[in-house]
Amino acid sequence: MYKVDTARFDGFFNALSYGVVFKACGERLPAQYSIGHVYHSFRDPGETPEEKEFKKSLLSSYSGEPMAVLDFGRVHALNTSVYSVKVFGIAGFRSSITIVHDFFGVFRVTSMLTSPDYS
Repeated sequence: MYKVDTARFDGFFNALSYGVVFKACGERLPAQYSIGHVYHSFRDPGETPEEKEFKKSLLSSYSGEPMAVLDFGRVHALNTSVYSVKVFGIAGFRSSITIVHDFFGVFRVTSMLTSPDYS
């Protein structure tokens, strides 16, 4: 096991999330949103059982397609066997937004874009 530089990953996934939002709706993410990421494939020896359960339930909650009310927009990935993405949120930035990134079907990251108006 080795230590992962999560700050670098955060920078990458911040930028990717901004791009996904723009591709999904044609608008930039409003400035009041904050972004956090959950790296489901990273193992942390200090992770509590509650944190492990949260990660597991998060994956389960966002495993299917968005319900119509939470269909923020679609992003066309060129090769879904390499990268696929789903965006959950109410269109028009009327909610927080959750983005599920999936690389090769094994490396999953959930990005949570939260507005203080909807937290």
